[in-house]
Amino acid sequence: MRTRVVAIILSAGVLLGGSVAAQDVWQTIKAKKVRVDVNRTAVDDGGYVIDGKTYVLLDALQESSHLLVDDADDVQVFDPDVHLFLFSGNRTVMRPFGNVFTGKYEFFAFAQIERMRTPIAAIRTTVVDPNGTAVETQTVKVVDASKEDFWYTSNAMRIDFKQAGTYLVRFSVKQSEESDFVVLAERKITAIKKEQ
Repeated sequence: MRTRVVAIILSAGVLLGGSVAAQDVWQTIKAKKVRVDVNRTAVDDGGYVIDGKTYVLLDALQESSHLLVDDADDVQVFDPDVHLFLFSGNRTVMRPFGNVFTGKYEFFAFAQIERMRTPIAAIRTTVVDPNGTAVETQTVKVVDASKEDFWYTSNAMRIDFKQAGTYLVRFSVKQSEESDFVVLAERKITAIKKEQ
């Protein structure tokens, strides 16, 4: 019995001593979880309000805001201007491409990039159908990664718009061979069912 009492007192002392030491290192933070929307779309994980300041995870904002984030040692955020245009025809005679009737079409994606102040390793152009499935993907390795301003034209995309709905054309880049692709611009194509 006496051994049990000594063990309980010793355990309590260790726990209390540990919590006193922990109070020196940690502080209790009172945070309120808040919903964060970017262009009326909820951001994963939302954000927190702490002492009157709002905090949002940068990774959560990266895709919805079309940002490039380099967090190797220090966090660096890059916000290049990417203008994405769709056209049909050929590279010398461009006709705007947009809403279509269901069926097969050929078009190109043209991107005008400005202020790309970080090297990139590859460019990807993807067409996604209304179900979220990629129906066409073109990936190109970047040879001269030092250019800040440049233009890019995809190869011809031959898409069968089989179903009515919204298709997305996404322009993505990745900063290194090891990193993931980040969407920097996208355009919608609405396919309308042709009445018989």
